[in-house]
Amino acid sequence: MGKGGSNEIKETEAQKAAASVAMEQWKLYNSDLKQYEDIFMNKVDDLNSDSEYDKLAGTAALGTAQSFGEARAGLADSMAASGVDPTSGRYQEAMEVLATDQALSQTDTTNRAQSSQQDKYVAGRKDVV
Repeated sequence: MGKGGSNEIKETEAQKAAASVAMEQWKLYNSDLKQYEDIFMNKVDDLNSDSEYDKLAGTAALGTAQSFGEARAGLADSMAASGVDPTSGRYQEAMEVLATDQALSQTDTTNRAQSSQQDKYVAGRKDVV
């Protein structure tokens, strides 16, 4: 039986050069690029904050309120032009239906905006390994 030689594996010149390049790239990342990754991650984290979701809900509510405010005014004008008494049950019911539609629309719009925000957050988290 043979005694065998050393189990040590020597690096080739190509492996040494590749390791040197990898070390230079790592140093570049740490000294110059990591700060931008940190900035990006802070912005991504901000996407998932309660204040950001609240801001989206407020924006959705504002847009919905404006649209339905115009619809409410148009309905009131139309019903008044038709001679409907604003204190009547017919008038009140029409306004209640419109208020219900507004609430449903606002909830849907808010949910969609916040879901889209959550998708952006998840995508941002996936962008950085």
